[in-house]
Amino acid sequence: MIIKKDKDLIIDYLKDASNTEGFCDSVYFPESVNDLQEIFREAAENGTQVTISGNRTGLTGAAVPKGGIVISTERLNKIIEINRDELTKYSKNYYFYLKTTEGTIPIQIPVDKCEK
Repeated sequence: MIIKKDKDLIIDYLKDASNTEGFCDSVYFPESVNDLQEIFREAAENGTQVTISGNRTGLTGAAVPKGGIVISTERLNKIIEINRDELTKYSKNYYFYLKTTEGTIPIQIPVDKCEK
């Protein structure tokens, strides 16, 4: 897992397509469910606010952080298993669900970002 704290390296994660600007302490780039569990566990223990960042194309500012940390989904691009009963394809995006001990997390990944 990569963690970036340098403001010059995380500047792109502090705004979306609406140009709404925010701030955070660091950006995490998890690569597995274990990474996600570790991040959420630590955030919960420390009372740290978490913002999820996808492609940053939103126009509402919903993924713009107002403190805390950002979790980027960029490195969650390897499909290990596809359960066709729970997979829905919309245009060029796959929607699937990460099942963790804390519950189920819906994730959207553009098809062109998925490794084969």
